[in-house]
Amino acid sequence: MLQNVDTGDIPPTASVLPERSVLRADVVQEPLSPETVLQNAPHQKEQQFKVPIVMENGQ
Repeated sequence: MLQNVDTGDIPPTASVLPERSVLRADVVQEPLSPETVLQNAPHQKEQQFKVPIVMENGQ
């Protein structure tokens, strides 16, 4: 049935659904202080996250 319809003037489409962004717009804000960022860190040292070693012998 579609073979009988003239689609020559219809541009190809990548999707049949309307395009919409699901991402929010970026909003510039003041950066968080180191104290705020680290307040829930289980371990910290010199204003840095302290994590266990995951690689040994320089690997």
